[in-house]
Amino acid sequence: MPLPYLPDTTVDLISLPRELSTSIQRDFASEEAQSTWFANYVHTHITDLAYQREDDLIIIPGNAELYYDVNYARYNNVNYRDKWIYAFVDKVEYIDDDTTALHFTIDVFQTFMFQYTLGASYIVRSHMTQNRSYINTVPEGLHYGDVYRCVHQAHVQQAQGVRWAIITSTVSYTTAEPADRAVSGIPDGLYYYLFALNEQGKSIQLNNNTPPDLDEFLYAIQHSSTFTNTVVSVNVLSMIPFGVSGTSAGVTVNGAGSNLTLQSELGEGQIFLLNSMTTNQYFNISTVRDKYAHFPDYEETKLLRYPYSFIKITNQKGGEMIVRPEYINGSSFTLRVIGCVGMNPKTAAFVVDYLDASEFNNLQLALIDDNVSDVPVLNDYMASFIQSNKNALQNKEKWAGINRDVTAYTGLISGAANMGTGLLTANPMQIVQGIEQGFNSSVSAFKNYQQTIETMNAQLKDIDNIPPNIRQMGGNNYFELNNDITGLYIQWWTITQENADRLSDYFHMYGVKCNALSVPNTTSRRDFNYIQLLQPYIYGEIPKQFMDQLISQYEAGITIFHNDNIGDYSQSNPEN
Repeated sequence: MPLPYLPDTTVDLISLPRELSTSIQRDFASEEAQSTWFANYVHTHITDLAYQREDDLIIIPGNAELYYDVNYARYNNVNYRDKWIYAFVDKVEYIDDDTTALHFTIDVFQTFMFQYTLGASYIVRSHMTQNRSYINTVPEGLHYGDVYRCVHQAHVQQAQGVRWAIITSTVSYTTAEPADRAVSGIPDGLYYYLFALNEQGKSIQLNNNTPPDLDEFLYAIQHSSTFTNTVVSVNVLSMIPFGVSGTSAGVTVNGAGSNLTLQSELGEGQIFLLNSMTTNQYFNISTVRDKYAHFPDYEETKLLRYPYSFIKITNQKGGEMIVRPEYINGSSFTLRVIGCVGMNPKTAAFVVDYLDASEFNNLQLALIDDNVSDVPVLNDYMASFIQSNKNALQNKEKWAGINRDVTAYTGLISGAANMGTGLLTANPMQIVQGIEQGFNSSVSAFKNYQQTIETMNAQLKDIDNIPPNIRQMGGNNYFELNNDITGLYIQWWTITQENADRLSDYFHMYGVKCNALSVPNTTSRRDFNYIQLLQPYIYGEIPKQFMDQLISQYEAGITIFHNDNIGDYSQSNPEN
């Protein structure tokens, strides 16, 4: 049925300083505000035209030269339904000197802005909240480079200036015996001792005692009779699974077992017998107040998520783990270390409450370090023989000296007696024999002593010719000491500045991928919002042909500006 002819159609020809399109629009709070805004840019106002059908052509009076800068229009069939129809002007066509044809396409966004509602739809891209607690890790499919930069590193240590040595021994170095020969409740026939060591060039106090320097300790392990052939293994660590408090001026170890005093070539110092430790310990090596504090101040928080940014925890010995900050529960995090003692001690470092893991599951997400630094341990046969036969050798040397003296004195006394008899009897030969007897007895005594000593030295020389047997090879000690590698290193990594700038601009303009079902928020930002939907759910009193066009616009993606700076993406666009 044809529409009736009703005169009094009004047409406004509009010249917008910033053009609208199907992908760039401006919204308004009300129809009145919308109408007023467009009225400000009216180029020509025409009334009493014939009824304007919703096709693509308006015939208006006047030469086309008058309308060269017209890029938009609206018309209102007042006597039919009194509604403004907004349209893009596609072409200004010259008909004759007094007639112009305007080709147009209806702008369904502006025309039906207040007649439809966006329902829950699948959001492909959108400007989302800038709250750092919001997690969005949907892959963007954008190139972010294969090179990262470390923007901050924190070196965390259990006790600055302190290293620790755990000695595994076959004998007890003290008179104290553990009540229960077990470590962490597990029966064990060996003894485990913990020594505190000064790092090179540093000075610490441990419970009011001054521990030895590391080089002094290593020398004593190889040469001290206290340790010779009793040491099964020696491991030097920068972290131990016990609570350590204080600074280098006064370090205290808690929960490590029995406190003992060892008298050795190292001097008197405090050690800890670990066999009485009943459970493995843990300690918090560091607490970071703000997990994002050391990253760049990205405007779009998705750049704070993996794979654009991440936290790396490393021991600088080849072991490292990647922590995704968005999955750390809360804004701060605690780095915890647990461990065990033994011939091959190890530690495991993990972030507390990472991925909502329990204490047990955290071990599956931990940096486990079993690549500890061990010290070369030798079976020195010379030291072993001296240690094992020390008393016998001392006794043999003692009696050799006594026999020398007794034999010499006896010979001298006997010779003197013969000399005296010879003098009394005036027998020269007996006098000479007495002198020879005393001299020969003394010489024989000293020769026997020298032979005994040389025999002992030859025996020791033969033993010394047996090469030492290596019981334990050395490990990473020299590398770690020379490079001062201790504790753990927390590093903040992010993409290069070039890629960060490029992605920041892209996210600023087009938001981020969401791939989520939700009611779209088209006003979450102050200056503009981008939104792209998949098969959006839109309902309202709109003719189907225009509803289909509106759906297509949202599926293709549309940027909705909230101010007059249409198309200006340099606006800061903060969150409302």
